Amino acid sequence: MALESEWSSLERVKLFVSIITPLTVVIVGYFITKQLDKDREERGKQFEEKRRQEELEREKQQKIEDQRELGRQRIEAKRELYRKFLSDYVKTYNSAKRIRRLLRVICSLENEGMVSVEPYHEQMQALIDVQLQFEYLKKVVENSDVFLEARDLALYLYSIESYLNKIVGEYEDKYKSFARKDLYPINELPYLRDFIISTKYSKKFKPMFKDAGDKGLAAMLKLLTVDYVEIEESHDVDALIKDLENKDSMVRLRAVKELGKSKDLKDMEPLINALGDKSGYVRLRTIKALGKLHDAKKIDKIDEDRIREQLNELISSVNEYDIVREEAEDLKKRYQTEE
Repeated sequence: MALESEWSSLERVKLFVSIITPLTVVIVGYFITKQLDKDREERGKQFEEKRRQEELEREKQQKIEDQRELGRQRIEAKRELYRKFLSDYVKTYNSAKRIRRLLRVICSLENEGMVSVEPYHEQMQALIDVQLQFEYLKKVVENSDVFLEARDLALYLYSIESYLNKIVGEYEDKYKSFARKDLYPINELPYLRDFIISTKYSKKFKPMFKDAGDKGLAAMLKLLTVDYVEIEESHDVDALIKDLENKDSMVRLRAVKELGKSKDLKDMEPLINALGDKSGYVRLRTIKALGKLHDAKKIDKIDEDRIREQLNELISSVNEYDIVREEAEDLKKRYQTEE
């Protein structure tokens, strides 16, 4: 009886094991499969994330390369413009020097200082074309931001064009006096005389033409080798006033030009102070800006007094034949005329 009971218990255990084992296998298999699926899904997500990051990195690098290529193209386009401008500049400058040499031949300083009128006419007509070309080059530099890196290039062009304009203006003023003559006293043509006499004795030719021309050439050659930085453009008056104190003269120059066109400028003092800027071209552009504001009736009596004061300081601090001084004197005369 005991043996039979023991056997029955063993059978029940076997039955339990036969039932529980497959169930356990199923349950364990389920959890293992679920974990494997989860791991597979996680690895898939990691793979997709990695691929997405790699794609974003490739896109980022491509954008950087595209920007670099665009930058290289802009720089090359600038340099091509500079090369063309340099070619025109040298050609025009040499044309003026050629006319000067021919004028020295036809103007006899030793033979009672007389100039042969007919060839004088001919050379002056050629000089008018040269003066107009320099005026065009000056306007290109003045109105194009791509020449901001040249800093004082426009100042040199101002000087040359202004000097030649005085010679041409003298020719126009005196034309009726010598139109029917063969010879004319060169002493009555002081600008022509200054243009053709020896550099050693000339008062204006060397500083206003020769030195300015050489410095302009050096500035153009430098443009072909420098790296370029694009300046973020701003029309906010407060930001522009702050830019007047920037260490970079290009930033100060842009600020002066924008303030001269601004309709929102209330406090003139920062712009008036720019008349004392260390950059000659910034000073010149400040004079131009104040001239525009003056013509637009935007400068009151107190500011006019400050401007005259600053102009006097500027005039006394620069060379007699500096174009900045000439422009400052012209602006000062406009104020004095209206007093």
